[in-house]
Amino acid sequence: MYVMNNISPIQFIQFSLLEGKQWEEYGVCEVSKPNTHGIGDLTNTVYDERMGVLEVNKECYTCGYDSSVCPGHLGYIKLATPIFNIKLIPIIQHILKCICIECGTLRIPGDFAMLKGLKNLSMARRLKSLIKLCMKTKTCSKCKNILPTGMDKEGVKCIYKTSSGIQIVTKTPSEILALFEKLDPKTIKLLGFNHKLAPNPAFQTKVALTENKTYIEHRHYNSLAAFIFTVLPVIPPFARTWVIRNGIKSDDDLTEKYNAIVKINQKFADKNITEFARGEAIRKLEEHISTLIDNHNETSAGMNRTHRGLADRIQGKGNRMQENVMAKRSDFSARTVLASGGPGIRFGEIGVPREMTKILTVKLRVTYRNYESVCKMMERGEIKSLWRWNPIQNKMSYKGLATDSIKKKVGVRVNDTIERSLANGDWVLLNRQPTLRRESMVGCKVVIIEESVFRIPLAITAPLGADFDGAL
Repeated sequence: MYVMNNISPIQFIQFSLLEGKQWEEYGVCEVSKPNTHGIGDLTNTVYDERMGVLEVNKECYTCGYDSSVCPGHLGYIKLATPIFNIKLIPIIQHILKCICIECGTLRIPGDFAMLKGLKNLSMARRLKSLIKLCMKTKTCSKCKNILPTGMDKEGVKCIYKTSSGIQIVTKTPSEILALFEKLDPKTIKLLGFNHKLAPNPAFQTKVALTENKTYIEHRHYNSLAAFIFTVLPVIPPFARTWVIRNGIKSDDDLTEKYNAIVKINQKFADKNITEFARGEAIRKLEEHISTLIDNHNETSAGMNRTHRGLADRIQGKGNRMQENVMAKRSDFSARTVLASGGPGIRFGEIGVPREMTKILTVKLRVTYRNYESVCKMMERGEIKSLWRWNPIQNKMSYKGLATDSIKKKVGVRVNDTIERSLANGDWVLLNRQPTLRRESMVGCKVVIIEESVFRIPLAITAPLGADFDGAL
């Protein structure tokens, strides 16, 4: 096992968007051919084994590990035409309200914007304030073109007020990509991006703009060109494993989407493609990429069900965040209504319902000192399961203790690790969301009560932001 020594503490986490060339750099293979069920030649398909493997007895071509250890590796699809990232269209609209659609010049001078108080603002607040100042300008100071007076809510459509009425002009992803590539780093920073980047010199590179002018480009620098897909990342196969439907192995919804995108992408290679067919292919490509990211209405072809996109798997109850990440739905935790503790609950204690203590467990290592007490726990039915060293498999094996016959057969040995029921005096962590500060998580001693609510002392209601209105 590889162990890293002398690791410096994390100062902060930097988030940024990746451009197409960066997705290619991080990806291990290009996905250019469709494949269903992982059959046949898998090279450059959605099941390319350089991204990881699904079978137990195979090894990943990139890291050499099997499916139980391999973390998975990204692939990528080179798109034949740029496509908007549906989640970033509102931000693209905000940017277009601040710059000239033709030349990319900021609608107002940067010095004037700073004098109006933008110097003290950053990120979203700066962009929001800049929009109010820029929308007052009707003509570009550099190219003298008439500027749009607003943006349509649907898509990237510029609204112009003319003498003949309102005119709406739709901008394509290719046009916006070319416009964003014109923007210099100073303008992008004025728009509210790339503030407080990590000062580590290892992330910085000197780039020449002209013979006499240079600027420092940061590794985590956000280029606005990253708001538009030219290269689409493909998540590893283990994040979209096969699905069993009606006893038949089928591709995951995400895999079906990737296959559909690859098939449409191949149509652009036809030199004899008509303008109408090209426009239809672009529309379908936009639709599939949008529903891959976030899908609520689109249904599978020939099936009366909705594809689950990436956002659908992350957001909402039963999905990744609430089911696996947030504490209230994790293991070794419980959730119920708060109530005033009364005289029976002292400061530093929490009343826990007895029914919960039968389910919640604490791990305990069996030693010669506590062996007798552990045996008594076993007789009282307070031990739910145990972990015992298996010399044949050379690892700890799990043994459930659901019935009396299993308990007698398994027994308890020194060096076992048991999972016993929660008891009086055990320490637990009490958390009431939203967790806004350190005080929102309080360590308390357990006092078992014959009720179905948590009882807490009044002294800790303020840091928890708790009340007793019956809500969780």
